[in-house]
Amino acid sequence: DLLSANRTPEAAALELQRSLGLRLQEALRSPESLKNWERDLKAGRAVKVALGTKGGRPREVRPADRERALRAVQEARKLAGRGHLVRGASGTLKSAYDRLSNSYRAVGLGGREASHSVRYAFAREQFKSYVEQGHTQAEARALTSIDLGHGDGRGRYVAMVYLR
Repeated sequence: DLLSANRTPEAAALELQRSLGLRLQEALRSPESLKNWERDLKAGRAVKVALGTKGGRPREVRPADRERALRAVQEARKLAGRGHLVRGASGTLKSAYDRLSNSYRAVGLGGREASHSVRYAFAREQFKSYVEQGHTQAEARALTSIDLGHGDGRGRYVAMVYLR
């Protein structure tokens, strides 16, 4: 659990990314959604990710580790202020993005993959969970692809990029 050592908005953003498969911008824009996500996780429902999604396409995520996701959402709710989860110097999304990226780099999450590596870990966990639930490998790849926001037709892509 990435939150145990550090109670900062940056740590909360990273744990949201890891437990819900969020992209960096989705984590930054999460404060408006956190209350609904907490309610949905407690009720056993999928989390609806709508803000900051790629291409503006909303998606639903069914986290394999629902308890971890709930802890991450609750911690983010405690730390979130108005606006973005992490506050940048000028208050814009770009400055928040830069601050969070720099924070990740400072703890060794740099380079081309950077925070996206936690999405890889999320994808592997999702895939394993779907297979353990009795889905075929193809179904598990398609479901994982949906959780990541790629759609059900991108299972092969998910296998090549996220599950290697």
